Amino acid sequence: MHDDKIFLKVLIDVEDSKLCAEKSAFTIDKSLSVLKVQFLFTFLNVSHIFVTNKGEMVGMITKEDFIKKASLLEK
Repeated sequence: MHDDKIFLKVLIDVEDSKLCAEKSAFTIDKSLSVLKVQFLFTFLNVSHIFVTNKGEMVGMITKEDFIKKASLLEK
């Protein structure tokens, strides 16, 4: 049995929204430019990015928060 929809002989509904997960976590240094952050959210369609400083996590940016802040700057 090599079907990726079957785990431990139990059928898995891969369309179930509760199973939605990022395939990989993106981390950026806190000095990364806003344009590069926008690229990650827009073209790679990630939902959140972890921010680091010298390898230590210092925060997280969500796509939703990024869009809100960007729209405030445009006004």
